Amino acid sequence: MATRHVLCVHGIGSHTDDWINSPDDGDISFNDLFLDRWNNLQTNHDYRPRHDIKLYSIHYNDAIERLLGNWVEQLELLSNRMSENANFQKEKDFFDGLIEKAKPADDQRSFLLTHILDLLVFASLYSVQDSIITKVGNQIGQILKDEVDYNRGDQACVIGHSMGSSVVEKTLKALFSESVSLDGLKFRLQGNEQLAAVMLVANVSYTLARKRDAFYDSIFRPGGDEMRIMKHLLNANHKLDPVGNFKPFDPYRHNPDWLPAEDQDNYHNLEISRLSSPMVHSINHYFRDPNVYLPLFEILGGRSIAKTVLVKLRSDFETDTPLGKFRSARESLKELDVTDARSMKEFYEKVKALSDYAREFKK
Repeated sequence: MATRHVLCVHGIGSHTDDWINSPDDGDISFNDLFLDRWNNLQTNHDYRPRHDIKLYSIHYNDAIERLLGNWVEQLELLSNRMSENANFQKEKDFFDGLIEKAKPADDQRSFLLTHILDLLVFASLYSVQDSIITKVGNQIGQILKDEVDYNRGDQACVIGHSMGSSVVEKTLKALFSESVSLDGLKFRLQGNEQLAAVMLVANVSYTLARKRDAFYDSIFRPGGDEMRIMKHLLNANHKLDPVGNFKPFDPYRHNPDWLPAEDQDNYHNLEISRLSSPMVHSINHYFRDPNVYLPLFEILGGRSIAKTVLVKLRSDFETDTPLGKFRSARESLKELDVTDARSMKEFYEKVKALSDYAREFKK
């Protein structure tokens, strides 16, 4: 059986090289969550994929860490120089404050560094962008060379989360030779190596575009033509996630003719709004929602998923969200019988579960 190789590029913050196997939101790794949903579809819903899947971690965290380490070093040097001149004492206090923010606390980077600085650095420093694009591009190229058997029918897919969505967009343009030349990039991809799908989660590729006026004119578009980078493009944004909604990826607003009619079904705009965790921006939060993973699974599996299964999985998910639990508790009121201990017990258990869930969100 042919394999779909799923290459996963992380977002902002600190990540291990094998980040897809590290616990995330819900104390489960992205790899385990992904495979749990994939296996559930086959075991409990009689889905028979035409392809196997294999997930890979693509990382660039060390490039960011090196930059931040150098930043702290330069700030400390500047602070020491300022201490030699009394006229710069106030400025020294400011730089000392920056140094404290930059240093890890309890082995965790501060919010400033984890959620803001990475984006600012990547957006503003082209040398950093090029370093990350080269590192990620070489990992992608090596996996395609070593793992993907095109003669067997294998294909690759790429998932980029948060800042990783912009990294993916820029890296794939470089790999497919779209007016990008990087000395350290060892691989170039051709049309016959077109990706089966690219999925951008909490997508900031437009936010961090170098040239926004020409952003939607590139070959970073889906379609059957081998001149395109990918056959399918999936764009997933949560309504309450500010990262992907700041300057959202919205090609048709900028150009109604962005795709010809025959390719329009290859673009999947996945807008979601249900909350299943306080960590709205987490990739796990996105992939718990069947409205995110089911369109991708249909592409990976090579078969449509029965409509009854789609309805069932979406209904089960919504029932298990805080809003779903609230509605269930409200419905229990209609059936409540104060003379029936079983009725009271069921209602109490639902309210307690909802209360515990609400407490978790408050944290």
